[in-house]
Amino acid sequence: GAARLSVARGGREQAGRELGLAIGAPIDTVTDVIDVLRAPVERGMATDSLTEQVTRTLASRRPDVSASAARSRAAVGIDRARRLEYLPRVAAIGEYQALGVTTATLPAVYRVGVQASIPLVDGFSRTRRASLDAERVRLATALADEVALRATREIEGARVELRRAEATLDVADSRLALALEELEQARRRVRVGVGTTLETTQAIAAVAAARDEVIGVRLRYQLARVEWHRATATLDALR
Repeated sequence: GAARLSVARGGREQAGRELGLAIGAPIDTVTDVIDVLRAPVERGMATDSLTEQVTRTLASRRPDVSASAARSRAAVGIDRARRLEYLPRVAAIGEYQALGVTTATLPAVYRVGVQASIPLVDGFSRTRRASLDAERVRLATALADEVALRATREIEGARVELRRAEATLDVADSRLALALEELEQARRRVRVGVGTTLETTQAIAAVAAARDEVIGVRLRYQLARVEWHRATATLDALR
């Protein structure tokens, strides 16, 4: 018994470390074990349908989407700055001089002008740079669109899986309640002398199977919750 208890405690600690590693929790995070058959289930996180605007808003919170969008904006900014090199450059010139032999009779000389330069030929390097910038903009924009599309698909898939897990959990809870009711009826029949112990044994086995099903379904539901929070970049709100 002591050996099995030690093995069970070791497995619990290992599972806690693996859980912390999976969700990115600090190394000193302490995990706790709860009764999954009685623990409350948070429902309604994923609605039946998400509008396109809401999905885009959820996707924009993800680090990969925001990073790809930032790279796309940076590429566009560089391309716009490069295009400004084609504009003429205008400079104002102002000069004041005083010439003469004596300081009392120094004539003042003013010179004011405007200088404009137009870029014409620079070895065609500006054209090559502009072509490279345009290609970078195209690639960055395509990558940002692809990342955003993948994020929205992951969010929609996580929503569907979470709704499916909730529905499956309802079915499993109903089966467990029905099995417990059948067990109670079998025990009452035995007490009044109209039933057999075989019926009670079969009812107990059905309850055990129903409990195992609820445990498995709740595990899948919790995994679906984690995937939903991961897809929507809200793992900090996971409890």
